[in-house]
Amino acid sequence: MCLPERRMKMKKRSIMVCAAVMCLLAGAVPAVPAYVPGQTVYAVEETKVTDSITLEVGTSVPITSSGEVTEKPNWRSDNEKVATVDQNGTVTAVAEGTAYVYAVFSNAIYKFEVKVVKPAEEKPVTINLGTVTMDNTRYVAKPELSGINNTDAKWSTSDDKVAKVEADGTITAVGKGSCVISAVAGNTTYTINITSSYDPEAQPSTTPGEGFIGSVTLNDEQPTRKIEATIPEGTTVTWSSTDETVAKVDSNGVITAVGSGSCRIYADVNGQKFYVEVTSEYTGNTPGETPKELMKITLDNAVPSRKVGLNNVPEGVTPKWSTSDNKVATVDNDGVVTAVGKGRCTVTVDIGGKLYTVDVTSEFDPDAKPETQSYTLEGIGTEMQLEIEGDPELISMNSDVATVDKDGKVKAVGIGEAVIVANFGGRVVEINIIVVPKTVYGDANEDGKINVADAVAILQNIANATKYSLTKQGMINADCDGNKGITGSDAIAVQMKDAGVVKALPLTPEK
Repeated sequence: MCLPERRMKMKKRSIMVCAAVMCLLAGAVPAVPAYVPGQTVYAVEETKVTDSITLEVGTSVPITSSGEVTEKPNWRSDNEKVATVDQNGTVTAVAEGTAYVYAVFSNAIYKFEVKVVKPAEEKPVTINLGTVTMDNTRYVAKPELSGINNTDAKWSTSDDKVAKVEADGTITAVGKGSCVISAVAGNTTYTINITSSYDPEAQPSTTPGEGFIGSVTLNDEQPTRKIEATIPEGTTVTWSSTDETVAKVDSNGVITAVGSGSCRIYADVNGQKFYVEVTSEYTGNTPGETPKELMKITLDNAVPSRKVGLNNVPEGVTPKWSTSDNKVATVDNDGVVTAVGKGRCTVTVDIGGKLYTVDVTSEFDPDAKPETQSYTLEGIGTEMQLEIEGDPELISMNSDVATVDKDGKVKAVGIGEAVIVANFGGRVVEINIIVVPKTVYGDANEDGKINVADAVAILQNIANATKYSLTKQGMINADCDGNKGITGSDAIAVQMKDAGVVKALPLTPEK
């Protein structure tokens, strides 16, 4: 086919862009001008480039027409290893390089230059979350990555003979040694150091724990620790501590022990949080210095608890108590030491970073039967104070007869018997409380008065005890002449009190 001597100028039309979300363009997305019937164009190799597109590898963009098209073109790419195009005109970047895409009409061809470039690389962030120590008592740990789901990260282990990791981040010890567990989420890589003494031939002794990420231990020998992380320039990292009385952290991720205890150190990386568990054994003492011993105490079934008193505690400082063996004795936040079993242990109190100890010897037998004590209270409303060492839980098993408060004050509220149970957390003492009516000498008929009616009741009982019986308390009240046994002289003593001859009963015994 011969080409005409004059070339018809192609009409330029405005173009409309319809770009994919992920594409990166050098300028506006080009469009195919509307096809004009009868328009003459040159051969493909002579066709001028209509427009140019720049795409990142893996992105796509459609080329559309702004005008009415009466013919659907055939789309072609001269290098599909760089860019492809489908019959809807959507161009997809495949690999770096340059390709040309053509829209071929029956009477026109439009040529587009496609430049494919690498995606912009995000700078990686690597954060070490500390060390997890695993053994036969803690052989499973499940980290929880803050801000993302565990399943959104890609988990791996550097040595599956030491520890393996599941897709949800569950770490399981399988042997002895050390390895590194990695979790990759986007451009952030979290690493956890694993130290395992797990013996696969031994039977695990406890149920595996969950939710444990990692730990940093600080002490007097090593009071500081830096969290190693590769963080690109321009990345904002905010560090914080959940308890600055235990450990604080600076803007460079350096953790410094302040006192003993545990806390979490958080790092907020561009809105994404992660944390490190911190255990501080820091005392402020010179390394190797022995903590000062406060006292020695002995506990047993008779005295199972004892409170350790402290003097001159600085204002604003809360003592922190701990025990070296909670199978021998426990200690609460108030310093009350309670025996649990036989043996020796050390109770330690941290006062503002200074350590003091209590040497505890326990002869307490948890299998011993509950001790029993017994008290009698005369009359409703009578009170008594229980003398109890420690701070046991006190419960009345019959509050209609006797009540007891947390301080050990017992009050008679009815006639009868009640058992007060003192629970020392491993040792139980039962205290029998017997409430009897209060003895009112001379009140034989128990009407609350002392008069001739009581004298008559006494004489009638002497004459016929079966017909004119007195209650047990009435018999006690009737014996009021100062001599043991009920006789006519008791009736005379009542009449003397009623007549005002004597002021009180019982009378003084005759010698």
